[in-house]
Amino acid sequence: MFIQNQYVEDIDQELCNPTDKRIFAIATAFHLGYSVEKIWQMSNIDKWFLKKLQNIHEMEKFLMYARPVSSWVPHLIPRSRIPQEMHHLVD
Repeated sequence: MFIQNQYVEDIDQELCNPTDKRIFAIATAFHLGYSVEKIWQMSNIDKWFLKKLQNIHEMEKFLMYARPVSSWVPHLIPRSRIPQEMHHLVD
């Protein structure tokens, strides 16, 4: 999952400098409320890619609070992408 973590000590520093921890800094930044625009200004990472990472972050938040599986909005997870043995959970 694209979760907040403890791998990054200085988020702003990691966003400004390309390192192997930068993806963790982006995840933490989203959890702290940084916008795509702010992360882009600091990292110069393509906004399209940052928006896709933000989508992952938003889906993670939704899934954490949308328990049980039967409460998931069906159009968010196409039936074809759900394993056969789990179809009964979303019907």
